[in-house]
Amino acid sequence: RLADFVKPGWKVVDVGCGYGVPAAWLLTLYPDLRFVACDPAAGRARIAANVLRDRAKVANVGALDLALDFGQVDAVLLLDVLHYLEDKEVVELLDHLRAALSPEGRLIIRLTLPGTRFCLFRFVEEKRLWVKGTKPFWRSRERVLEILGNAGFKVDLVEPTAQGREETWFIGVRRP
Repeated sequence: RLADFVKPGWKVVDVGCGYGVPAAWLLTLYPDLRFVACDPAAGRARIAANVLRDRAKVANVGALDLALDFGQVDAVLLLDVLHYLEDKEVVELLDHLRAALSPEGRLIIRLTLPGTRFCLFRFVEEKRLWVKGTKPFWRSRERVLEILGNAGFKVDLVEPTAQGREETWFIGVRRP
């Protein structure tokens, strides 16, 4: 579904790019995409840079430290990263990114909306973060919409990634 949210020729920022898998996949579909990506984990950023080569500029920095001095972008990807950030950090990040988005640019978010039933992905992520001495910041649909609205985004789509999944798409655009 991610490919439906991106158009050929776009300049895309991938915040928390990990090993560069989403960018590499999108580049197979749309070879003329241009990427700026970041990840705070040095190993992941290094692998992403090797995978994406000259098709992306990859920085080993956290989301809030990414320099956005390269002009306006058409899309920002925040795939499975917002649960690492406290509300105030999310607000600061969205403000930072909003300024970089073109007037028609898209904010493309995938995040987990915790349900009441057991979810293996969520359980594993919680345990992984616990081992690192931190915790996830899961949010409700309503809270995510409130944060996005307050940050100047109009949400055009909220949709689960698949039937019965907690992972959910939020697609937003800058409000004028």
